[in-house]
Amino acid sequence: MQSDNPQITTQEPSAQEPTWNEFPESLAGQEAGKTREVAEEVRRTGAETMRRTKEQGEAFLGEQKHTVAETLHHCGDALRGAAGQLREKQDQNLASIAESIAARLDKTSNYLDGKQLQDIRNDVENFARKQPQVFYGSMFVAGLALSRFFKASKSGQTGFAESEAENINQ
Repeated sequence: MQSDNPQITTQEPSAQEPTWNEFPESLAGQEAGKTREVAEEVRRTGAETMRRTKEQGEAFLGEQKHTVAETLHHCGDALRGAAGQLREKQDQNLASIAESIAARLDKTSNYLDGKQLQDIRNDVENFARKQPQVFYGSMFVAGLALSRFFKASKSGQTGFAESEAENINQ
């Protein structure tokens, strides 16, 4: 006799096809791998950007260091010229003060031209540690001088614009 119930046969899953239980784990593993790859790429890109930014900043500061050194040298030359004129007018005291300042400016100019940025930074840090009062006092005086300079240059520009406006109105 034959049975009225047909037999249902089940097939074993093949080794290549994931079962329903394995599928989420394999998908999660793939996503985790992709996330790690993206994170590594972001890290590499960030490191490269930081390296390029640092190089550009160092190049810019190097150029500025050279510009400051040249400016100090020109100021020293101008002071030496002024000292010569003061000597001609028999003002020896002011002439020697001007020459002394010119010599210091030249010394500072040569220092800036002869040192790398890292060496200058180390020297400033060491000076600040050894003599903090002098360092902070110098920074205060430099800040006052810069503020006066900027204030004077700003009012000088305004004065020029106002005088031009008056000339146009007349």
